[in-house]
Amino acid sequence: MSEFTEIQTGPTVADMVGRYIDLLPVLGEYSPSTIETYRSSYECHVVPLLGDIRVRELRPYHVTTAFQMMAIRGGKRGKPVDKPTILKVHALLSGAYRWMVEARVCDVNPIASVPRPKSGPSMAVAYDEEEFGTICAALLSMMESDKTTRQNIARRNLAMASYIELNTGERLGEVCAQARADARLRFADFHVGHTMIERPHLRRKRLPKNASSVRNLSVDDEVMDTVVRHIAWQDTYLDDPGPKTPLICTERATWMRPSTLSAQYTALSESLGLPEGTTAHTLRHTHATWLIYQGVDIKTVQWRLGHASINTTLNLYAHILPGADIAASKAFADARRRCAP
Repeated sequence: MSEFTEIQTGPTVADMVGRYIDLLPVLGEYSPSTIETYRSSYECHVVPLLGDIRVRELRPYHVTTAFQMMAIRGGKRGKPVDKPTILKVHALLSGAYRWMVEARVCDVNPIASVPRPKSGPSMAVAYDEEEFGTICAALLSMMESDKTTRQNIARRNLAMASYIELNTGERLGEVCAQARADARLRFADFHVGHTMIERPHLRRKRLPKNASSVRNLSVDDEVMDTVVRHIAWQDTYLDDPGPKTPLICTERATWMRPSTLSAQYTALSESLGLPEGTTAHTLRHTHATWLIYQGVDIKTVQWRLGHASINTTLNLYAHILPGADIAASKAFADARRRCAP
């Protein structure tokens, strides 16, 4: 062996950050959705960019270089990664290295010397009036066929999942976790008490009872009628349906993966000519945006979305709060008229 060859030992960044993510559910400090986001960030960015480096060998410049690469071409199809995603990777690495120092895996936390990327204003992207009408018409059209072919079952369940997300503002994982009993016809609402987790395996997870994400979301009669028709159609191809049957399910009455529906929705969006970059999550943003346009107060919007903090809601939708700005304009005009000579 050459005297210039450096022998590197010990676990890699990929090894230890992966272990840290696996430990998060036990620690109970993060929500299931946050853990899923961390796992996605780990697989898409940490492993390919930093994974082979030994944990003791990681230096701040490695991380800043990785962030630069993400910002230039680190996303899908070589596109830039947005700042919120880079911030998530920074938060993941920070937490992982704090844990490693406490566990004495390494002596120093190099992420402490990495400047936290500055986040620009976070703004939700929603469908405008024309696009809103386009997706509504498409979803209702997709639910007209009563065929029980495998293709139509997938297509119609996608439409129903998207329809519920649009009309309630639920997260897609929450929609996928709803059983028939959660569509409460008597109260004309949806009970949100579970979410679907895909890793390490697909499972339906109960949300903490004290969390803001547990909620009952009212809908109008038209939405409930559509749900009733959906359930009646499902009964024509399911063997033994009941209250515990998934509201959105495969031809074998099994739970559906949010990631699968998300990919299918993206394909649907592209086929309809909707704006590039919109996803299934755009339906949730559209629900909140149009509530605000209609004058619903921000606290109610926070409740329907299941945000733990109203600051999250304000940060996402502050740019579409025209009511307050119009009121300010009128108030100033009144003052000007009173003071004018």
